Amino acid sequence: SRERKFLLELKKSKIRFVDIGERDLTSRAQSTSSTVDSEQGDDLTALRNVIYALSLQQSKNISESLIPYNQSKLTTLLKGSLGGSHKCVFITCVTQSSLDQTETMAYLKLSRRAKLITNKMVPRVQTLSRSKTS
Repeated sequence: SRERKFLLELKKSKIRFVDIGERDLTSRAQSTSSTVDSEQGDDLTALRNVIYALSLQQSKNISESLIPYNQSKLTTLLKGSLGGSHKCVFITCVTQSSLDQTETMAYLKLSRRAKLITNKMVPRVQTLSRSKTS
């Protein structure tokens, strides 16, 4: 019997969707749980802090240890996507309503800052060697 070796290449990736606008709408609707509102506000503040620090890091060579990823669960989860080795797409949906003008401008400023961040994508490839007997 002859033995053949096959190489199998596996590529792994992750995708994460986060809807921050929905979080703001929930807090604006005066939900009954103030701890949920507080956590959501903290997550958004932490995300703003991380994006701000990363945009400064790109221009002023700040060390990575000063990026406040550990301020919230959201920024810890998104660490690879924000300045890490993952591909990231930042989509900002805004409204033309004058009632939300302040919030819309804040999101546009945050998006402009996020646009300054460059990730160094590193593909995760795992090579498996298999033998097949014929």
